[in-house]
Amino acid sequence: MTGERCPAVPEEQSFQGFPGPAKDTRISAGRRPDRKVKEGKMELEIPVLPEPKPRPKVMKTKSGKVFTVTPGKSSRTEMMIRAWVLERADGKFPGGVPLRLEAVFVVPKPKSVPKKRKFPVSRPDLDNYLKLLKDALNKYLWEDDAQIVEVRARKEYGDPPRIRLRVEEIG
Repeated sequence: MTGERCPAVPEEQSFQGFPGPAKDTRISAGRRPDRKVKEGKMELEIPVLPEPKPRPKVMKTKSGKVFTVTPGKSSRTEMMIRAWVLERADGKFPGGVPLRLEAVFVVPKPKSVPKKRKFPVSRPDLDNYLKLLKDALNKYLWEDDAQIVEVRARKEYGDPPRIRLRVEEIG
């Protein structure tokens, strides 16, 4: 996969020092690309420390209204992924088109792990990384994540931490 190389991601995962969006990474639905992706495929390298998507927490207000909240850093990481992709995407995949998603989640290798080991075989699960990525790009890079009919993903050790992403139309 090709894409932009990036320096190591700071602990707080700020975009300072990276070419790309300003500090304010809030993205509204009105800012998403209106044009279609060129040639039916897109490849990017996103300089963020992959975070797993935690289970949503159900909260209840004093008045009895129930709502769900995504805890932890994941909502911030979703915004960062979305901002990075929207700054660099050629457009958006049209609705109703089947898509293939390929993702490699590169995470830092702990010092306690043997040098021979190339792939993390511990938590967090690959499914949770993938869920965060799909949620971050839903409605922004594709109309509905139901369009994704084929997935190829893996997690591996490497430096700097990042997500390598490839999306292409099938058929």
